[in-house]
Amino acid sequence: MQYNQTDGTVNLGMNGGQVQGSIGLENYYRVKNQTGSTIIDGTLVMFDGTVGASGVFKIKPWDTTSNQMYIMGLLTETLTNGQTGFVTWHGLIKGIQSNGGNYSETWVDGTILYPSETNVGGMTSVDNGLDSIAAVVLAHSSNGQIYARCK
Repeated sequence: MQYNQTDGTVNLGMNGGQVQGSIGLENYYRVKNQTGSTIIDGTLVMFDGTVGASGVFKIKPWDTTSNQMYIMGLLTETLTNGQTGFVTWHGLIKGIQSNGGNYSETWVDGTILYPSETNVGGMTSVDNGLDSIAAVVLAHSSNGQIYARCK
């Protein structure tokens, strides 16, 4: 645990060592990837069941066609199959591609993002009638920031 002078809060190292939670500024779900594949940091993910009575949710990349109520948030760290980690449903995801290039779009700081209807696990800047789920804070090809604000 350490004080974060920039954000005016305390950062708490989360289980696994890859996520630093900013207390009061970010909210997470504890999740497990059981898809058979790796899911990368920043992927839009959805509910895919539970791991018994553990309190851990199973996730999979947003499938583009399910009811939007199943969207949980953005994966906060890359998870290999069988690995447990965190999904941010409200807060900042740092150190990811946030310029839209991975979806053949161009995003700039302040771009509002929606669930993609064509890219599994993806987002779009096109207002497609779905609820907005994030905003680009810092557009960058590899070290950007997106603020998740999923319901």
